[in-house]
Amino acid sequence: MDEGNLSMQQGLRIMKERKRVAWILLLLAVLFAACWLPYNIMQLLLDINPSYTKHLSTFLPYALYLGKLKAVWMVIGRRRHTTIKI
Repeated sequence: MDEGNLSMQQGLRIMKERKRVAWILLLLAVLFAACWLPYNIMQLLLDINPSYTKHLSTFLPYALYLGKLKAVWMVIGRRRHTTIKI
């Protein structure tokens, strides 16, 4: 193989890796928003109208757990990723 072909292959591989990283970052952003959005909406509703306290107080802890679940997913994903690399 000549150097031009190797350089082109390296360039394509780098572009493929950059696309993969971009998709992972997008997935993390969507996952973060999906986990914390219910909690923030409930808090906003409580700030706007405190009379919702009775109804939302039941669901608010679960929304908070959902938000914190993202951190658990990150730890599990990190462990799985490092296990695969080794």
